Amino acid sequence: MQKDQVTKVRASSAKSAVEVLGFLQRLSRDTADGDAARVLDAVVQIPIECLGVDKTVLLCRSAIDDSWSPIVSRNLPDEFLDNCRHASDSCVFREAAASQAPIVIEDVSSMSCACACWPFLERVASLACIPVVIPTGPPAVLVCMRSAGDSFAVWEVEFLNTLANHAAAALRMKPPGEPSIILRAETLDVFRDATNYDGNVHELLHQLLAGMLAVLRADSGSIMLREENVYRIASCQGLTVGIEDSAHSPKDGSVSARVIASRRPIVLHGPVSTRQFPASVPRPEVFSSASIPLMNRRKLLGLVNINRTTPGALFDDAEVAFACATAHHIAMVVDNARLHEAAKARTRYFGNLYQIARTITSTLELDAVLKMILRHVRGVVSHDVCGLALCSNETGQLQLVSGHGIRNGDDSEYVELIAPATRLCAARKRPVVIADLRNHPEYRESTVVPKLDLQSAVITPLVVKHEIVGFLAAYRREPQTFSRHTVGLLLGLGELAAIAIENARLYARQAGIAHIAQRDLLPPQLGPIQGYEMAGKYAPAFQVGGDYYDLIRLDDHRFGLVVADVAGKDVTAALYIGMCKHALRALAEHTNSPARLMHTMNRFIHEHTEPEGFISMFYGLLDVRHDTLTYTAAGHEPGLLHRRGSTEVEQLSTPGIILGIKPDAAFEQGTTSIADGDVLLLYTDGLIEALSTERKDGTDVLQRLLAKNHARSAQEIADNIHEAASARLTLRSPDDIAILVLKKTLKDSRL
Repeated sequence: MQKDQVTKVRASSAKSAVEVLGFLQRLSRDTADGDAARVLDAVVQIPIECLGVDKTVLLCRSAIDDSWSPIVSRNLPDEFLDNCRHASDSCVFREAAASQAPIVIEDVSSMSCACACWPFLERVASLACIPVVIPTGPPAVLVCMRSAGDSFAVWEVEFLNTLANHAAAALRMKPPGEPSIILRAETLDVFRDATNYDGNVHELLHQLLAGMLAVLRADSGSIMLREENVYRIASCQGLTVGIEDSAHSPKDGSVSARVIASRRPIVLHGPVSTRQFPASVPRPEVFSSASIPLMNRRKLLGLVNINRTTPGALFDDAEVAFACATAHHIAMVVDNARLHEAAKARTRYFGNLYQIARTITSTLELDAVLKMILRHVRGVVSHDVCGLALCSNETGQLQLVSGHGIRNGDDSEYVELIAPATRLCAARKRPVVIADLRNHPEYRESTVVPKLDLQSAVITPLVVKHEIVGFLAAYRREPQTFSRHTVGLLLGLGELAAIAIENARLYARQAGIAHIAQRDLLPPQLGPIQGYEMAGKYAPAFQVGGDYYDLIRLDDHRFGLVVADVAGKDVTAALYIGMCKHALRALAEHTNSPARLMHTMNRFIHEHTEPEGFISMFYGLLDVRHDTLTYTAAGHEPGLLHRRGSTEVEQLSTPGIILGIKPDAAFEQGTTSIADGDVLLLYTDGLIEALSTERKDGTDVLQRLLAKNHARSAQEIADNIHEAASARLTLRSPDDIAILVLKKTLKDSRL
């Protein structure tokens, strides 16, 4: 079987995942056909094709003279093959075979060895030596060498392990004419597709076990998986009920325990000796049995057991080798499935936290936030009683916010239930799980626990900036029922809740300040202006807003009319508006030009606000002696002027960008006359958004409303327009609304 031909190494040897799977599929079918020569030839060729390896050799130790013989190789000279027959005891080949663990040497030139073949290896940059495990047979190794490039990655070593398993099966194949393992294509398909399976792992384990029993002509078997420190049966066939329910620990004296401890297969002929394995269940009908460890990436995940009851039907070396190769596939299935389930669990965990975060951060109202938190606790954590308590800012005492589960009880019972656990949480600032409440020192004197028949609890502190602001607690009437996943979910919820509570409290304090500031933003009354009526209407989208209107009395004959809108909402916008109002009032007294005033305001806003602080504004200078309005706009909605006796509405607007963007922006102004009965409407864009629909533009609707109500008083016009806007609000996020109405009174009320 020696292959002397030299294979040219490709310049680019990297293969896609599909090509690599194709190589493995052909290799599996060759194994199924029993063609040992083709399997061994492929084992040394595939690393060159798929991993960019330069040289490969499969070595096997002789059972007679302890020498090493090359079975098949690629790209190696005869002197190396001759010298490696007499590998020393310290040679890497012997070490890998003895330890039955892969050995990777990243820099061969830095190593020293008395082995006769080592001088040749000095021309090799890195090598990987993979043991070929043949139960009850001579050891063998698969050696792969690179003359340049990176060392072998972890996934490459795992790939070579798979090839070594196929080599082990080929080396133990029976000669022609003797009974051999029967491998069917459908069974191979199950084995080949196992590592990509992402569905029900227990269903797949059942299929793999059935295929393994069919190939090996076994009567019964089981797959045991590790759960914490115990190994339980995950899938079985042909076992009695008592054995199906059994579990084993690493030190219970059973065959499984011996395999777990040694991590090596055990093959027994005849019934299991209870003297040698005292914890094993007697099964006199079993004539031959094999227990194989499930190993993947040096992790012991469980073991597979197979049994025969037919007299004389003993497991031979080839069958055990096949069982070991199959066990490696099963181990990969289990490991991948656990990683998959862990990833799905983490996805569900973060998905739940994301939805919770979106909900409890959708409002800054403290009462609403607290109700949402407790509702989510009831939704994600199974419990009988739960409660949320906060620490008072003034006294530090525990105050119940909300509770669930105590019927006909008062707040004091919730506080009495939560208070003892707070002392445990306060020191570590982490969740505390109590498996037995009644015997816990903190709860021995509690009267509420026995009254409600509670057994277990989990309490998590709400911590913000290393300070505890409250506690979240859940209780059950069953002992030791809170899983690690439940505790983790409650911990995440507690962290989000703490942030939401602190934000709501901070917002409440800021909103209080902003309310005081905004109370002075709007003028207490508009006017009086001789010969004119004035009215205003203001509706913030939230507690405080970023829109405002104002009337500035410059002298007995000149008045400034202003409507403005700050980008954003809530507290910051309100503070910007306050600054804008006082700056505008101070600057308006020194100029008769609205355009010049807007230019000065633009520089002021640009210098005294953050980069995102923009303000749109409409400013008009009313001269009551000449009944004229000189106006300018900075990126604001146009003013609407309805003339008495007309059905049309004029739009008053000038070119100009929003204040605060460009410090040297230019603004223009216009002038119009105001006659008896004319109505001027100034407003912010929140009014247009409220009046807009899919079929109608908000500006058109507003003009019709103004024309319809122009004969009414200024206050009635403002009220009716605002009422119409409120009735049209949709589910989209609302905006602040500010309305200012100026109407020239008729000199003769009879006209």
